[in-house]
Amino acid sequence: MGRVGFCKNFAPYIVGMREKENSNDYFSRSSSENRRVVDISPCEDGEVYVLFETEDGFEREYWKGTAYIRHRAYLDKDKNLVHSLDKPRNVVWDRRGNVIRAEFSPSKSQLEEYFSKTDEPLIVGYIGEEGYSEKVTRYIQKDKSSGQILSVELLRDNGSGILAKSTFNLAGKAHSFSDKPAIEEYSRYGVLLKQVWKKEGVLDREDGPATIVYDGSGGINRKEYWMDGFFLRSDPPRLENSFSKSLHKCWERFKWRFQGH
Repeated sequence: MGRVGFCKNFAPYIVGMREKENSNDYFSRSSSENRRVVDISPCEDGEVYVLFETEDGFEREYWKGTAYIRHRAYLDKDKNLVHSLDKPRNVVWDRRGNVIRAEFSPSKSQLEEYFSKTDEPLIVGYIGEEGYSEKVTRYIQKDKSSGQILSVELLRDNGSGILAKSTFNLAGKAHSFSDKPAIEEYSRYGVLLKQVWKKEGVLDREDGPATIVYDGSGGINRKEYWMDGFFLRSDPPRLENSFSKSLHKCWERFKWRFQGH
């Protein structure tokens, strides 16, 4: 089938898809109101490449047959990916029409402006029928007065779907506030797996273990005690290599001299 014939047969579905909105209302699949098809091409993997021209540039979509859109990207008039604050440059849906990934990629100056005006993350991930997207930022908490990022929650797909939450000080380093750990990791089912205490980005905790590793069923596998980034000991003891043993001895000598012995 030639491209012209293919476009004519495919065009009726385009109108129908444009009127269909995403089920979670985060991002409408109708996209720009005024757009026209400038290219439709079948891909080797069975998807269909559709290019629309809009008032601001172009929109590029990949469709799986005529059932649903797999991916949309926004392009400027030179067909470069758009760096925008008001809409994501890339959106991915699952087969049910749920947004599972949306990416915002502003420039550095836009980034500063973006963080000064909103608490929305630059990358948003959603849980759809297909499960979890890959590495996505879930939520960004900022200081209201300074705009400094205080904590970031993200989901990273490393085979076990771990949800990690980190807190940061004003220098932008992982930092524990009071007894609140700097980093927490949860399984995709919400089970606490690991807690880490840091100061200025370095493992440190005076009154307890700086790292606690949980077994996933409410128990603890290991506690590690660190000070100023130096490993002191673990409970139960862990196997140490010669380098870590020498660091431990140096730290013990330093503490002994510092305490006036």
